[in-house]
Amino acid sequence: MSAPPPEGGDTGAELRRMESDPAYRALFLTLLEAALARRNAERGAFALGALAAAERLRGLVRPDPDPAARRARADRRSAMALTVGAIAWTCCVAGIVARGWLA
Repeated sequence: MSAPPPEGGDTGAELRRMESDPAYRALFLTLLEAALARRNAERGAFALGALAAAERLRGLVRPDPDPAARRARADRRSAMALTVGAIAWTCCVAGIVARGWLA
């Protein structure tokens, strides 16, 4: 990928290159997909960490006498976090496809 154009430069040059050069477009889309996947993984890890921290705080405030029920709630929350992440990823891909950025 090239650096952003200098101030006052031709801001559409890279876009025109992506439109006219299939190899460059493929490279751009590959790098974009990797960046989106990395960001999605980071957000998912952060969300799971936040859920775990909240669960620990809840345990300090009001301990749950039934560990099996606590694990079941944690499993449901994890499934919900993964579902929300999958929905966000699907929306990103749908937006890219709708704009015609994927050939």
